[in-house]
Amino acid sequence: DNFTERKLHNYQLPDFMIQIIDHIENNLDQEKFGVEQLCEIMCMSSSTLYRKMKLITNKSSVEFIREVRIRKALEYLQKDSQLQVSEVSFMIGFEDVNYFRKCFKKQFGRTPSEILQKSSINKSV
Repeated sequence: DNFTERKLHNYQLPDFMIQIIDHIENNLDQEKFGVEQLCEIMCMSSSTLYRKMKLITNKSSVEFIREVRIRKALEYLQKDSQLQVSEVSFMIGFEDVNYFRKCFKKQFGRTPSEILQKSSINKSV
């Protein structure tokens, strides 16, 4: 899977970030999993987590968690064209499907439905 290959912008990720990604992915379906829960698991304050993540990824903790969730959604959509967008949204912890669509389009420039259509076309060829 793309994100868990441990590369971000073609650079090898530090162990710290691998742990972060693992914790996010292990809690994908938990809508309430966010910075507070991640800080608790990592045994650090939110300001320390923010500084480290900003330094490594140039993103805030909230942005990074959302990015990991959305990238996982892309993987799900590409693997299984039978999934509904709402199913994928819930699988990655977004209860608001419209917000999920908005975040997905912002990150990838296409809607989840467009990815599903492309995926099903590729499988039928």
